[in-house]
Amino acid sequence: MSDAVLFDYSRYADLRNDDVALPENRYRYFKVLIEEVTQQEQSPYTELTRQYRGGQEPLQRTERTASRRRPLRIDRIACYENVVATLAQQAKPAAYPVQFDPSKDITENPKAKQTILEVRSRREPLTRFTLAAADKNFSRAVSVRVPVERGVATDWIEIGRATISTIRFHGFQRDSLAVDFAEQRSPRYRIVIDNRDNPPLAIESVTAEGNTYQAVFFAQPDGVYRAYYGAESAAAPDYDVSPLTATLAEGYRPLAATLGPQVANPALGTAPAPWLRKALASPWLLGGAIGLMVVVLALILFRAGRRIEDLSDDAPSEP
Repeated sequence: MSDAVLFDYSRYADLRNDDVALPENRYRYFKVLIEEVTQQEQSPYTELTRQYRGGQEPLQRTERTASRRRPLRIDRIACYENVVATLAQQAKPAAYPVQFDPSKDITENPKAKQTILEVRSRREPLTRFTLAAADKNFSRAVSVRVPVERGVATDWIEIGRATISTIRFHGFQRDSLAVDFAEQRSPRYRIVIDNRDNPPLAIESVTAEGNTYQAVFFAQPDGVYRAYYGAESAAAPDYDVSPLTATLAEGYRPLAATLGPQVANPALGTAPAPWLRKALASPWLLGGAIGLMVVVLALILFRAGRRIEDLSDDAPSEP
């Protein structure tokens, strides 16, 4: 009815499979047939025996390697089934493009035994990275980090961690290459792979997924609506969404609408260039301005002191 490969090497690595998937059926009785119920294990130690006569060269040398047979032990058998249920409203993920070049964006840190991947995005609401590697039969701990500026320094804060793996074992195949994290809109990401004493992985690509958002509202007949976006300093609104939530829960689906061509907003004005905004927010600019003010003030005080001295020298002395 169904075949599977059962194994458990969790003592040595993240490698285990004890499930047998069955097709949909209505049977009441099952027979489980297990082949190779015993496993032959060879000891890593070798027994060496030497025979001497009169302190001369050994007459005979014997090497023996011990092995043992371990029978399969089954503690219990549990059955489960898939059921269909209506879940609460959840976020709908979508694929987003990211910039990653394996020839340029991968660096090795031999001292820390880590592989570092640099990924760039356009501030999309990302929640997952999926790696593709040419290697097989591996398991690595992976963390995702984002930059946080603290004055003139930049720290990389961890936002997600997972174990990625690809297993190919006697017909058994399993791939787990995704790393999930809370929604982020960072333009830069750093994926750190802990290699320990294993060789680095040959990473081929990185793909990203994230949340999607929709503007749902009660529209008026023959109404004209506009969507404004692009303001970096706008605060998130706080609306009463209870009527919309109740309506959607009853099964009513909103009518999809498409946006027209994008046009500039003349009331917004001309925003400063990104480099100018960054320069104005730089602490170096503020420190330089303060230093310049101190120098100018010291020069003014110096000149004022010299003038007071000159006036004192020119003043007539009393008889």
